[in-house]
Amino acid sequence: MEIKQEVWKNMRPKLTPEFLAGLSALFYFARDLDFSEQYVRLYEFTLQESVASFTQADDAVKSDFFHILGKTNGIYNILRSLYFLKKKEIAEVLVSAHGLDQKFSWLDDARSGALFKRPKHCGYTT
Repeated sequence: MEIKQEVWKNMRPKLTPEFLAGLSALFYFARDLDFSEQYVRLYEFTLQESVASFTQADDAVKSDFFHILGKTNGIYNILRSLYFLKKKEIAEVLVSAHGLDQKFSWLDDARSGALFKRPKHCGYTT
């Protein structure tokens, strides 16, 4: 509980509806990792939800933030989305800052893009 309070104390001043929507969209986008246009639509939808949370009591924002942060697969999903969306620099900052180099067996494939290639029968060329 103390760690959660410390995280909230440090993050609350930095949170905006856009930041919260981006965090949420990155988390949920990783479920499909289909087309980047889907991320844009997901972000727009979550932005509406985030704006609504920010117009309510601070508890709504806190709840939304910790809903994502508390997910056991949070960093897993966020990293996969960042690599898929070709935001490698941001992903690498997270990997380095949190010592994640050896945590995910798929990390090298995500870095190279091999993780996201479609099978040949899909008809996509690279």
